[in-house]
Order: sequence, then structure tokens, then C-alpha cells
Amino acid sequence: MTQTEVKEVLAMKPWKTRVWHGLLWMLAFAPSIVVLILIMRLSLPLPFFDSWDFVKQYQFWCEGSYSWTGLLTPHNAHPSAIGKLFYFAVLHFAGGNVALLPLLSWLLSLLISIGVMVLSQSLWRGRPAFGACLMFLANLSIFTLVQGHAWLWDFIFQNFIPGACLVGGLLVLNHPHVAGWRWFVATLLALMAVFSFGTGFAVGFLLLPALGMALDRRSFSSRVSLMLFWAVMCGAAGWLALNAFGHAIGEKSAADLFSRPVASLQYILILLGHTLGRGTVVGPVTLCTVWGAVLLITFIACSWQIFGSRNQALIRQSWPWMVFCLWALFNALAICLGRFRATLDTGLAPRYATFMIFMPLGVLMLVATVRQIRDAGVVGRWIGRAAPFAAVLLLVAHSLSWIAGAHGMELFHRVMESSRTSLQFINVLSVKPSAFLDLKYTPSTTS
Repeated sequence: MTQTEVKEVLAMKPWKTRVWHGLLWMLAFAPSIVVLILIMRLSLPLPFFDSWDFVKQYQFWCEGSYSWTGLLTPHNAHPSAIGKLFYFAVLHFAGGNVALLPLLSWLLSLLISIGVMVLSQSLWRGRPAFGACLMFLANLSIFTLVQGHAWLWDFIFQNFIPGACLVGGLLVLNHPHVAGWRWFVATLLALMAVFSFGTGFAVGFLLLPALGMALDRRSFSSRVSLMLFWAVMCGAAGWLALNAFGHAIGEKSAADLFSRPVASLQYILILLGHTLGRGTVVGPVTLCTVWGAVLLITFIACSWQIFGSRNQALIRQSWPWMVFCLWALFNALAICLGRFRATLDTGLAPRYATFMIFMPLGVLMLVATVRQIRDAGVVGRWIGRAAPFAAVLLLVAHSLSWIAGAHGMELFHRVMESSRTSLQFINVLSVKPSAFLDLKYTPSTTS
């Protein structure tokens, strides 16, 4: 080979490498495209079940009989003022085409994905191929089809708001110096989370340590004052959203959890493993319990290893992933308290997966972080060695769960089609539209 040919080969290699990395990054975001195609194919411009209550409130607004109290009153035990505003905007400015709202769910998920990509840069900087593989696994969690009807039901888009606010808050606070605009944006996101869902008040408190880390250059008194103000603001907003305009909290108390501790623990584990235990011959209750236990143990082991390193930079870098896991844990506890009655199967409702995606996502990033610790202990070394095998197992679990979730979406689409067909007879039959609120969807938990 001549010297000229050698130069040509060397010149082509970076170009081919860039193309290869570009293809990998396109693959990393392929799950989002799959979900977008399914939403556009299966969603219907039809209010469904609880959505009719928002339509009724919009009618009151058009008639001039709607008040701020009505907007701020919790719906179905959840603050939903932010969701109502979006819903009313679509009804008013988009001709009532509520099929646009599932696209909002997709957009919020995409924002979460982009936020995760930015937050994880320190894990793969200089290694774009590894970053693409990491983001592919992350996007399998973020866009999982296990969420089922959450991708199609116009009403459920508000479930995606608090998670997007949490990621956005971590992004703006992930900086050595919190400028005024960062403080404002983080505050706005925390308040949006509070008024968008029942557990949204936890977002502000989960952002509090990140705020403290970002304020470490300020004086101690200034730092304490700002953090105290933030905590009081979040607490006051949470009380206002949950209690001031109607009680959002149900009658169950924490004592109910302790009356059946084993069952309650299993219910929480089922929720944590919600997105990984579908599509096999093993019952989803059993498999989700196993996955939940694995994720919880791995989260504790990784956190122990990271805090044990006493490396402040590493702790700061890892805190967002710990927050993801804590957010999922908090929601699992809240769902257990509010929804666990007699059977464990209720924890497999697809709409709960929207909150549980953060558990495998956070654990994935924590494992990737621990692998970078040079002086890791025994636990860290075991995690590092098991990581490649765990990644393959995670990919298989996601793939099977995605297939099961796709079947669930098709089933829900048929239920919505049946509801739309029934509504076409409303001018013939003497039936009130509210009667169609009884067309409930009961997801199968055997897939």
C-alpha cells in the first residue's frame, strides 16, 4: 500500500466512525419513534371515562359558571389544575381534538429522555458508542409500552408532568452556580408538579439536596435560609393543592400498611418491577416482585458504594439517579397506601408504570456510575463484573414486556372504538353521555 493510500484510509476512518456513531444514536432513540407511530395509529379524538368530567368542567367555563375553586379542586384524589389547563386549551383552540394529548405524553417523555442524556454525559463523554447503548436501554424504560393505555388515553397525559418537572429541575440545578433564572425555572417546575398530581409535592423536596449542592459556594446562613424557604414553599404548595380546595387524600392511613406488612412489601416490589415482569410464562405478580427486589437491592448497594467513596464530585454526579429511584419508591408507597385493597394485581395497572420507569432507569445509571469507581470495594467489583450480563438480561426483559404492552395497547384501542361506536347512537337512544363513563377498561394481568 502506497503512502497516498494509507493517508486516504486514515482520512476515511473518522468519517466511517462518525457514521457508525450516528447510526447507534439513531437506534438509541428508536423506541421513541416506535411509540410515536403507535400513538398516531391507535389514539382516537374521543374523551374516555374520567375525561368526560374535564369536558363537563370546560362546558361550565364556556358558560361563565366556572371558578378558580373548580380549577384547583382535586379530581379523583389528585390535584389536576395544570392538566385541566392543557385539556381546556386543546378543547378550545384545537377544535376538541383530544387525540393531541397523547402526543403531549410522548413529548414529555422525549424531554425526560433528552434530560437523562444531558445528565448522563459524564458517564460516556469521549465514548459515544457506550453512550448510545446506555441511552438505548434508558429509552426502553422511558418509552416502555407497558404503560399501555397511558399512551392512548387523553386524560392520562398529566401523569407524565411530575416526572418531566423532576428531570427539568435536576437539569437546571445541576450547575455549580444557581443563577436567578435557574432558581426561577426550578421553582416553577416544582410548583407545576405539585398542581399536576397527588404525589407531585415530593418533587420539590427531592430537588432540595440538589439545590443545596448548587448553593455550596454561598455562605452557610444564606444557604440554610434559601433551602428553608424552598422547603416551606413546597410544603405550603403541597398543602394548598391537596387540602385547601377539597381533600385529595383518601381515608386509608399508614396503619393499613403495617397491618399486612408482607403483602404491602410485595405490593411495593411489584410496582418497582412493574415494567420488567411481563410477557413470560411466569405470572407477572411473581416476576415483577422478583425484579422489584433486584432493583431495590441494587439501588441500595450502588448508593452505599457511592457514599462510601466520600467523593463529593461523584455523589453530586450520582444524585439525579438516586432521586429517580427515590421518586419511584415514594410513588410505590403512595400507590400502595391509596390503592392496595385485597389483591396484588391492582399494582399492575398500566398507568402506574409511568411513575415506575424511573426505578430501572435510575438503577441503570447508578450501575454505570459504580463501574467507573477505580477503588471500588467488593460490592463495587461484583457490580462491575455483573453489569454486562445484567444489561443483556435487562434488554430481554424490556423486549418481552414491550411485546406484552403492545398487545395491551391494541386491546385498549378496541375498547375506545367500542365506546365511540356506542356514542354514535346517542341521537337514537335515550341515553345520557355520562352513562358511557361506566365503560371501564380492565387490563389483563396475565400477559
